[in-house]
Amino acid sequence: LATAFTGYAVCRALASIGVGPFIDRWTAKRVLPLHLVPLLASMAILSAGAAPWIALAYLCLVGLTSGASSSVMSALWAELYGASQVAAVRSVTAGLTIISTALSPPIIGLLLERGVGFDAIQYGGVLLTLASSAIAWLALRRDISCLEPAAARANKAA
Repeated sequence: LATAFTGYAVCRALASIGVGPFIDRWTAKRVLPLHLVPLLASMAILSAGAAPWIALAYLCLVGLTSGASSSVMSALWAELYGASQVAAVRSVTAGLTIISTALSPPIIGLLLERGVGFDAIQYGGVLLTLASSAIAWLALRRDISCLEPAAARANKAA
């Protein structure tokens, strides 16, 4: 099991460094929906059983998503709101992340108490992740110039 956590750390580090060229080439808006693909694969692997390799594969794939996420999200906020607003946006999203992380255990506990099986909860997670990717893709494929900083819009108009 210790090897699996080492795999997570290595994959997270590699992804946080390796996703940069993809963001530079295709923009964070285009990379965002794809950065959850390793997470989807990791959830599919969990349903494969309890073999020793599953923990390593699962944590490596989660590490890829986790490492890519920080870079993709920072670049996305800079693209959408301008580099000067990244700190403000990150502070809001950090608060929302903390709230969602705090809500997850009680929700899962309630589902388990009501007889919902772990497999069903896992499939629900897959569906939520797919929905998140689809929503990101739909939202960001449109022209989102209305979300640009006011100064940027003014410079374009001038």
